[in-house]
Amino acid sequence: MFWSLLGSLASCTGTSARLETTLRKLTAEQKSVSVQLETMTRRLAVLESRLAIRGAKPGVPGHSRVRTRELGPEELPRVTLRPPVSRPTSKPEPPSDVQTEEDVVSTGREEPVEEDDAPPPSPGQKRIVLRLQGEPAGADPASNPGGPVLPLGKYAPLKEPEESTHHPAGKAPAKPAERPAAGAEGLYQTAMDHFEQGRYALALTWFSRVEKEYPGHALVPNAIFWQGECHFQSGRYPLAVNQYQRLIDAYPKSSKVIDAMYKLGIALDKNGNATRAREMLSRVVELVPQTPTAAKAAAYLQKMR
Repeated sequence: MFWSLLGSLASCTGTSARLETTLRKLTAEQKSVSVQLETMTRRLAVLESRLAIRGAKPGVPGHSRVRTRELGPEELPRVTLRPPVSRPTSKPEPPSDVQTEEDVVSTGREEPVEEDDAPPPSPGQKRIVLRLQGEPAGADPASNPGGPVLPLGKYAPLKEPEESTHHPAGKAPAKPAERPAAGAEGLYQTAMDHFEQGRYALALTWFSRVEKEYPGHALVPNAIFWQGECHFQSGRYPLAVNQYQRLIDAYPKSSKVIDAMYKLGIALDKNGNATRAREMLSRVVELVPQTPTAAKAAAYLQKMR
């Protein structure tokens, strides 16, 4: 009995093993069929997309299938193949301010570079050498053996350009503009220089500066008088009258008062006020007789009669 059961159990075990083997085979075949089915599905999708491009979508109502045929060689579109253009690989040119080893060989000069700033080049890599543009003559020891040798990384001091002695034919060199000296005297002298050269507008500006910047200076009365002269010489007689009168009223003890009275009389006459002009000129003759200014005032009075 025992042996019978043992035989039955062994038979069942063998059957189970065979069933398991068969199941494995079926599973492998199922996977293979699934792969083939997936491949066919993809191909079908590709064919359907091609048909859709041609205008016939299969399976859609209202659309008839279009029969396709293979095209002959003469019906195929002509396509001209052009050979690829081979562009020469030009070596990049270094910037104008960069010196290569070829430049060093051709010129025989090389600008030293600090070791910290220039790492050693890798094998097969060209070393780039910096060259200073416009370095002064004589900075190269080879070109000037007797000259001083500059230290590394330094430049020779620049020399200021010397004044050229060559001038165009028939033209004298332009005289540099002189700066006025400091103080009221400097401003006054600059104003007088402009006045003597006939630059009355500039002279008026400088005389005004004397009065405004140094109001308590002894030259202020003179500056006011010459402001009147600038207006007088420019034909602005009303403004000249105002300046002469302002000097007479503000500085009655100034040495320029008599001159201001004389010029005030002439400015009044030119401005159309002959009566007051005679009065002012007559006062000059009375105050300072036997003087050149009184003689000029008398002569002008004689001319007015």
